[in-house]
Amino acid sequence: MRMDLWKSRYKNFDEVYLYCYYVAGTVGLMSVPIMGIAPESQATTESVYNAALALGLANQLTNILRDVGEENRAKTRNCVLNHYFILGDYYNAHSARRGRVYLPQDELAQAGLSDEYIFAGIVTDKWRHFMKKQIQRARKFFDDAESGVTELSLNAILIYLASTFPEVADHWYPADVHIRAKIHSVLDWHHSNLAEAQEW
Repeated sequence: MRMDLWKSRYKNFDEVYLYCYYVAGTVGLMSVPIMGIAPESQATTESVYNAALALGLANQLTNILRDVGEENRAKTRNCVLNHYFILGDYYNAHSARRGRVYLPQDELAQAGLSDEYIFAGIVTDKWRHFMKKQIQRARKFFDDAESGVTELSLNAILIYLASTFPEVADHWYPADVHIRAKIHSVLDWHHSNLAEAQEW
């Protein structure tokens, strides 16, 4: 995205929110006319669009947290990320190595953390506590999205259930932000659901 050419730090969540809006929120908004609202829906158009926006934001926030967690894992083990792009893309997974930090700088400072802390791949209790708060925020956006998504057409709902990953955000913290097997199992479950949905 063009913003990445000149911006590599985000001083607060308002700035992170704006970035997520540009990257994924707009995609959520554009998806509503494509997926369609259920004919029997009693919800307002505004509420459905708000839910679609929340879903896009939630997915991008989860991508950011996943990428930071995986970056720490790679740094700690001195290994190279070479095949962990199932949930995101190559570009985002290497953001930290390119000097970009998509976490709120003010919240990092409040937690006693810094960019250097992240780049060094240090995982401590204060890092886990910080990540837990970030995950809770992402989870709230998923919760905000759920009510509106149920107003979409049936096919769109099935795709939503099979392609979104709120469970992935939930798995980060209990596993000390270094989990891969559980994420793969969640994805396998979602992919099997999508396959079944396509057969209906």
